[in-house]
Amino acid sequence: MAWGVRFAIVQAQYEVRTIAGELVGARVLDDPKQGRHWKLRIENSKNVLQNYMTRNDHVHPALVQISSNALLLLTQMEEDVDLAIEAMAKGSRPPPDVATEIAAYESYFGELLEQLDQRMRGIREALDDSEDILPVKDWEAWRRDN
Repeated sequence: MAWGVRFAIVQAQYEVRTIAGELVGARVLDDPKQGRHWKLRIENSKNVLQNYMTRNDHVHPALVQISSNALLLLTQMEEDVDLAIEAMAKGSRPPPDVATEIAAYESYFGELLEQLDQRMRGIREALDDSEDILPVKDWEAWRRDN
């Protein structure tokens, strides 16, 4: 489950990077459907995170909280993307402050990944110490020396 949440956040971060790159690109006004593609990228990431956030099985609360935070970030980012699309519909490049804010979401998702990795290290240590499941001490992202 933790791996899945991490994957979903990394994918959202990738989508942010892609959108931000296209947003500041020289050809941003060339494709009238560009905004629609951005919205679909965001929606896809939101759908995956919503799935993790609403699980009702034995999920660690940290995973639910981090999934919820990532979903909220995507919702906020979507509002900024809407501002960019609005400007583009008028034939203007998105305002620099909007483009800057959208680009900043990549680091916000990076912070969530750091939180996830820190919290999961403690869980991993507890699981490894209990010796009743497959040890995860060798998983690169959760190594004790990271």
